[in-house]
Amino acid sequence: MFVRNLKEVEQTERFVDWGNGTSHRLLTRDDGMGFTVCHTVVRANSEALL
Repeated sequence: MFVRNLKEVEQTERFVDWGNGTSHRLLTRDDGMGFTVCHTVVRANSEALL
């Protein structure tokens, strides 16, 4: 079982501030679960190509 919170992730390479927002990568390929879980926030009044 993995227990992670946003504040903890912000102190690691799993946190990305990409200019128009942020992404917290809570579960990644390295965790070996077969899927990923991310919490991504796009800043208001910005545009992002997805």
